[in-house]
Amino acid sequence: MLLQGDAVLLSSPRSDMLLQYLPWRVFGFGEMARGNLALWNPHLFSGRPFLGDFQSALLYPPNLVHLLLPHRLAINLTFVAHLWLAGTLVWAWGRRSGLTRPAATLAGLVGMLGAPLLLHVEGGHLTHVCTIAWTPAVLLCLDEAIRARAAAGVRAAAGWVLAAMAATALQVLAGHPQFAYYTALVSLAFAAAHVLAPSLAARPGTGSSTAFLGARAWPLLAWVGAWIGGAALAAAQVLAGVETALESSRWQTASAAFSATFSLPAENLLTLIAPHLFGGAGHAYFGRWYAWEVTVFVGGATVVLAALARGRRARLEAAIVLLALVVALGSELPVFGLVSRLIPGFLVFRAPARLAAVALPFIALLAARGYDAARQSGAPARAWLCAGLAAVGLAGLAALVSFSGAGAWSALAARLGTATVREVPASVLADPGFAAAARALMTRELLVATAGLAACAVLLAVARRRPGATHGLALLAAAELIAFAHAHRTTAPPAMPYPPVWRAAAAAAGEARVRHTREWFANQGMLWGHLDVWGYDAGVPARYASLILAIDAVAEQEGESAPRLRGALSMLRWRHLFGVTPQGQPAIVSFEDPLPRALLVDQAAVVPDRGQMLRRLTRADFEPRRQVLLETPPEPAPAAGPGPPGTVRVIASSTDSLDLDVEAARAAVLVVTDAFARGWRAAAVGEPGQPRYEVLPANVALRAVPLAAGRHRLRLEYAPPGFRAGRIVSLAALLAWTSAAVMIARRRETAHPS
Repeated sequence: MLLQGDAVLLSSPRSDMLLQYLPWRVFGFGEMARGNLALWNPHLFSGRPFLGDFQSALLYPPNLVHLLLPHRLAINLTFVAHLWLAGTLVWAWGRRSGLTRPAATLAGLVGMLGAPLLLHVEGGHLTHVCTIAWTPAVLLCLDEAIRARAAAGVRAAAGWVLAAMAATALQVLAGHPQFAYYTALVSLAFAAAHVLAPSLAARPGTGSSTAFLGARAWPLLAWVGAWIGGAALAAAQVLAGVETALESSRWQTASAAFSATFSLPAENLLTLIAPHLFGGAGHAYFGRWYAWEVTVFVGGATVVLAALARGRRARLEAAIVLLALVVALGSELPVFGLVSRLIPGFLVFRAPARLAAVALPFIALLAARGYDAARQSGAPARAWLCAGLAAVGLAGLAALVSFSGAGAWSALAARLGTATVREVPASVLADPGFAAAARALMTRELLVATAGLAACAVLLAVARRRPGATHGLALLAAAELIAFAHAHRTTAPPAMPYPPVWRAAAAAAGEARVRHTREWFANQGMLWGHLDVWGYDAGVPARYASLILAIDAVAEQEGESAPRLRGALSMLRWRHLFGVTPQGQPAIVSFEDPLPRALLVDQAAVVPDRGQMLRRLTRADFEPRRQVLLETPPEPAPAAGPGPPGTVRVIASSTDSLDLDVEAARAAVLVVTDAFARGWRAAAVGEPGQPRYEVLPANVALRAVPLAAGRHRLRLEYAPPGFRAGRIVSLAALLAWTSAAVMIARRRETAHPS
């Protein structure tokens, strides 16, 4: 794939890669190449925070490859490198925890080719893969910190705690906070288990630490140090990200129902050994949700080997896997409501099925431990019988699927159709032709899995007398994983087709905005340079979302050209609506009289209630060129009068700033027709025209600056306090971390001069 350069992208054609990640990389690192760290993105949602969205990943060091290579090649290389990284880190963790080289190699294969990680490449989820890859690094460093403390004391463990800080910081910066959050939860469970059972540390010894840092408390202290230190190193991203999230619609609408979206369906547990049971790999996926979110394949041989693992450590790893899968089932189990209420921050994230990705390194180590145990002492007496019975059970299920009547399929289709997001519509599931094809596919997949388990049973039976037969199990596990990975080497074209007529109309619109009826085109402005009213991203600011929802509600009833919407569309600088005719041809609906980038108005009404303000904005008598709606009284208050209130001239603009020359004939309100966020501030350039300038939310989601009469040379700049404070914290933390690392290295050189 890499040899094709930037001719293809590793992802499926209609995935988030072309819809989101490629445009974001082109925009963000294109600006960085010009010497600008883009804090604000003017292309989406009439403007929104950019660096503050974790998925921009502008501060993630490996992403600097975008400054050296074409973006598409850089993305492919990033995918490949992080798959390799995930496998290598699991391999290293296995070796450090006592696995033989062959067993650790098997663990690495499971850790990099298991579906909870690998399928996110097909989904085009760049930040998912980058973030998941660091999970085994966090667990490895925490594990070694616990082992080193038990064997030689706190000083010996300090270096591993520093390494854990670096790993957590890199995971946070990689761009997907949900996987970092889940890693924090799983690593906390891992540390807590060592507190409850100190003997899990495999190299016990007599440490020389104080009672405060005793062996019992140390695992939790190491965990706290790793995550607080990592958060401090990544504070520029963390504080900016939290600040942005607090203004987003997702944060403000978080609930148990939202968090349970993309729960792991109970029937999808069968995808542990039958990955394409509900489609995928060339067949339409007809299961619930999306295949890359709820497929948990690691292979039948891997599951069998994991079941052979023995010992305290194996029981701990199995318990963590079980716990993660129970929570991943989400709304399938009543315990999820309790979990989501008790764990702080859990409700902010949807898709609990993603916990399977964080559990994947533990599954990998379990399989490797089972492999080593069987090699050394042979397979347990009844292992072959259990595998054989499982194969018989799967064969029976295949027969049931194949010979069941229409009623059984209707019951299954009704369950599959309950998901609010699915690739195959419920109407298609009810089609008899599709039902027959789906049942044939399910039968074939179950029979293939049956054959795999039957082969495992035979190998286990032979391994009772000849432990060398266990190598066959490992080879079978590797073959299953490689075959699965080969089936999912999906590529997309290097760009999404974008009609030239749209591109020309958007270019001619200048600073006016466009919108697409199909939202997957919404991020294309980041590639072509135009501005969009909407965007393809989950983090839409809550203020702006409420405004667009109000406009859409009127448009649905009366059409986009309704008189009631004339003022609202004008204030958003909305010039074109790009759609598609019933024949599939691009179409354009144009609107007249979009407002300029900035203007003065001398009539202001204070409307504290947002709902009431939205109703006024969607009335036919709303005139955005003459009036503005504010939530608080402006200071100074505007003075209505005859004639224009003044003139505004744009002097310069960038992603994060806007320089204006304003001549106010009387006190007025400067309205900037870009989206509002708390990080925007205004300051005078040169001699100020009034004591202070304040940026207020206007017309629900735009910006306003009250001005006194006279001339004002202003700079509006997006400088969020979280990022400004975070830079200082990150620099201080990096200095402290480097000093500590140097100190530890010197002590080791002194202790071991050779």
